[in-house]
Amino acid sequence: MGGSLGLKTSIDRAAPTLHRVTLDPVALVEPEILYSDDHHVVWHAGVVLGPTGTIVLNVEIESRDDRVFRVDPAWRIDGSPPIDAYIDLVGHRGPIEGSFANSVGRRVFHFQKWFQAIDRERLAGAKLNIKVHPLGLHLAISLDPA
Repeated sequence: MGGSLGLKTSIDRAAPTLHRVTLDPVALVEPEILYSDDHHVVWHAGVVLGPTGTIVLNVEIESRDDRVFRVDPAWRIDGSPPIDAYIDLVGHRGPIEGSFANSVGRRVFHFQKWFQAIDRERLAGAKLNIKVHPLGLHLAISLDPA
């Protein structure tokens, strides 16, 4: 029995289109360690462009000190977020933002962000910026599909 997958999109003719629905998720960046020192390891679990154009990022910060994320006020999740991420697109005014979630474990701080939908073609020259404020880090990752 043929037919559609039930995926629908709507287009606001007044706004520029940033995305369209595709069928398969695409790994834009493979998992990697972004930073490490004697006390912390910062890594991400890969950057994925989902079927609806949403880009998903998962970042983990591990600490050798099992109290730092619960005691140090810089890592508190009830105020300004200790981690931020945004995407800079070539020719697009301002950064691409999205929704995020934080969670804290015994030795791990977890940050997850879902960015607004973007067509893969719009990622030419794009940079994913990750700021880990308590560590003073500003990390940039190329999302260019080429």
